[in-house]
Amino acid sequence: MGAPVAFVVDVDPFAVTIRVGDRAPVAVDVLPDGVQSLVSWLGDLLMRLDRIPWATPMPPTERAFVLLLDEVEVHLHPLWQRAVLPMVERLFPKAQIIASTHSPFVIGSAADAWIHRFREVDGTVVVDPPVRGPNGVSGAEILREIMGVPTDFDLESERHLDELRAAISARLRNEPDAQSAIDREVAWLSGRSAELAVIARHELRQLQRQLAPNAAK
Repeated sequence: MGAPVAFVVDVDPFAVTIRVGDRAPVAVDVLPDGVQSLVSWLGDLLMRLDRIPWATPMPPTERAFVLLLDEVEVHLHPLWQRAVLPMVERLFPKAQIIASTHSPFVIGSAADAWIHRFREVDGTVVVDPPVRGPNGVSGAEILREIMGVPTDFDLESERHLDELRAAISARLRNEPDAQSAIDREVAWLSGRSAELAVIARHELRQLQRQLAPNAAK
């Protein structure tokens, strides 16, 4: 991380290689798909900026223009997703960037941004009022508050959490077989992962505190 990167272009035969730090150069086509895509559209953009007959001479990276990016995170590892927009912003500081994304990491990395959220309501796509970019907010919080994903877990784990909470509600109403359902769900969640086990124990402690006054009576 932080090592200088250089592209080497040979003309006979034509080949493009990339060198990172002091390492031996490697062919661009052996890079991961996401990195190849990133290098490709950046190179194409620089070429197009250079070929436009501007009224005044100026390096492409100092031009003011509108840059449209569609799902810039495609095929990129989350570590790269966090870095791609800041990189583009540094490379083109005067550009207005409009990007579509499904990545909480891209959303969280955008500096001085406005977020426009599209939602489907009764078969119609609506656009919510824009909100300021959530700098310094976790990816989990962005998933919940901006992207509308209500849970951090997989669907099966979330279903068992819901069943545990439903069984706890039934136990508070003194319904029969509620305790056996609680025991069953706690056992499943505890065997699933350490994080789910902690949540299950927390739910049990909450139940015990709610039952304690009734027991005292």
